[in-house]
Amino acid sequence: VYDQDLKIFTGVNKGPDLNLKADDKSSVLMSAANLNLLRMDPLAIYREEREGPYVRIAIPIIWEQRQQPKPSFQGVLAIEYSLRTINQKIIFRILQNTMIILLLIGMVSFVLFYFLKKSVVNPLFDLIQAMQIMPSDRSVRMSLKDSDTAEFTLIFETFNNMVASLQAKENVINEQRKQMIQSSKMSALGEIAAGVAHEINNPLAIIVGYNHIARELINRGELKKSEIIKYLDKIQITTDRISKIIQALKTFSRNSIGDARKWVPLQQMIENTFEFCNQRFKNHGIELTLETVPPVEIFCRESQIIQVLLNLMNNSFDAVQENNENLWIRMSFSQSKNLLLLQITDSGAVISDEIVEKMMQPFFTTKEVGKGTGLGLSISKGIIDEHGGQLRFNKQSLQTQFVIEFPGHLFRKIENAHL
Repeated sequence: VYDQDLKIFTGVNKGPDLNLKADDKSSVLMSAANLNLLRMDPLAIYREEREGPYVRIAIPIIWEQRQQPKPSFQGVLAIEYSLRTINQKIIFRILQNTMIILLLIGMVSFVLFYFLKKSVVNPLFDLIQAMQIMPSDRSVRMSLKDSDTAEFTLIFETFNNMVASLQAKENVINEQRKQMIQSSKMSALGEIAAGVAHEINNPLAIIVGYNHIARELINRGELKKSEIIKYLDKIQITTDRISKIIQALKTFSRNSIGDARKWVPLQQMIENTFEFCNQRFKNHGIELTLETVPPVEIFCRESQIIQVLLNLMNNSFDAVQENNENLWIRMSFSQSKNLLLLQITDSGAVISDEIVEKMMQPFFTTKEVGKGTGLGLSISKGIIDEHGGQLRFNKQSLQTQFVIEFPGHLFRKIENAHL
């Protein structure tokens, strides 16, 4: 508190800064101009920014008496205080408000994320998952929910209609493919019909011959028991031969598209295939060689594998016919723990790279009109692919060679095969 002459009347220091001396008599409170302002205006306030965080304010002390026309100036009340605490409170309040705003933003974001996830993210995820399953499972459908938006409901309905339409078209294609496989089978059977007829005619001629000889010997009374048994044995062997050919024909010609796969000895399928080929190849002077067949079983539809082998053998037959000499076809095998290779090699002309690129395509053929449909290799490849194997042309072979690959899960060793 300063008196009229700005001399300190009294003072106190309650601030935290011990360097501040409110009762420093040598200090100058204010300039003369500011002092005159306080003298003239009782409501005036003097404010001064000091060094550091301190502020000094001064207000006039007025003595007002009823008998005096105007208040008299008695002195000055000066207060010097630190802004540090106020600044700390301001910063605290700012931080507090900021935290509240961030909390509100977080809550609003969480609510928005929840609704966004429920109405957009989850339906999109379900749609992506269904699209990933769809290539292998055409029965997948998107379930419609009441919580779905109108846009997603329309998308899901469109997806379901698309998959249903695709499934219907694939069913038609599969039916047509089955018919093509059966037609190709009948076509292959037609090509070997002459050889099969010859295979049956020869045993029948043998039976007729032995029957005629037996009758002649009986008529002469020269037939002995041992001779009767000999002729009957030969007739039985020949009859079994015919039965075997007919059984192979039945196995091959029946429509087995819907049959379940089963384990079939590879030797059995090779023998059934050669039943159709042997005589035909022999009649045309083609040497047919069969290397040792591995003692394994193949998990397959037997008639379809025979169909593939017949298609490849018929292609080889047509190819070697163009060669005037050295006519031969060879079937060989290579086996490891996880792979079985069946190789059909012939002495036909080398196939150009241009034809190799196209020959597995449907309806592509190099044969004359009326001699080929161009479906044999493409259908054969489809059959092997469906079984889980691979049919390929071996470009590294010096001769024309087709290879059927059976992975490890499609074949197994036959126990006690030597028996």
